[in-house]
Formats: sequence, C-alpha cells, structure tokens
Amino acid sequence: MRVKEGKKLTILEGDDYAANFNFTKNFVFEKNKILGEKYGFQWAKGYHYKNDIPWDNQVPDPSSPLEEFIRKNAIPR
Repeated sequence: MRVKEGKKLTILEGDDYAANFNFTKNFVFEKNKILGEKYGFQWAKGYHYKNDIPWDNQVPDPSSPLEEFIRKNAIPR
C-alpha cells in the first residue's frame, strides 16, 4: 500500500481474519452491493463474462475505488 510513505489503513488493522473481511467487504463485494441495490436487494451476484483479451493486473489504476480509498484514508503509522 503506502508503507513507503509511512501510512496505514485502519480497515486492515486487527487480526488477519478482520483485515481480510474488511478488505473483501469494502472492495471485492462493492459491485455486488450496487447490483443488489439496483433490484431492491442488499447484495446480488452478476455474471462475469471472461474472454481471451490479455490485460496487465500489475499496474494499479489510479482512478480505481481501491486507490481512491487509499488516498483518502491512509493515516500516518
């Protein structure tokens, strides 16, 4: 994350279970929450079509929700 800058994220504090749960809830399932709300549910699972177009997962998207959250919420260690 921003360790080089001497910052941390409070959602990743606590034990490994709590950190994994908070990360997953805030980022992995965000699209499921938005989709569910669209149809009057708390959560929903959409179908994700996969194709053969390669993409580079190693370059973070500076406009992604995760990067935006880190910019707004990282606090000094």
